[in-house]
Amino acid sequence: MTAGMIGGSGRPLGVLVALVLGLVPAAALPAAAAVECPSAPSLRFSRDVGPVAENIQVSGAGWIPGATVSAIVETERAGASFRGSADDPMVSSAGTWTVDFAAWYGTPPGRYEFHAAQNVDGCHLSVSRTFTVTG
Repeated sequence: MTAGMIGGSGRPLGVLVALVLGLVPAAALPAAAAVECPSAPSLRFSRDVGPVAENIQVSGAGWIPGATVSAIVETERAGASFRGSADDPMVSSAGTWTVDFAAWYGTPPGRYEFHAAQNVDGCHLSVSRTFTVTG
């Protein structure tokens, strides 16, 4: 008879029983993997300049997989408004993510800042990039 697994813990039943009985010290079990903090997350725009109502695709690479990224556009100018496909995109297992956004009608022409940030287990990543709305 083989030992079964308990609720997706990935540890054989025998190891858990031995741990409870004190036969295996807790220190002998593998520790949870620490989050590796990427050194250079990046942002790429499909274009840096564009008129209102035309999508700009933002792609990120080098981010922490399996966690969300906070993605926002600076909108302190009166009348500035942006719409997007997702507020907080999920990072793929490859460390990449993509989101589309566009300046909404009535947004004044000018330079705007796109901010992306991620904070996971003490690893804080933040990247900003500017784009221009032409009107």
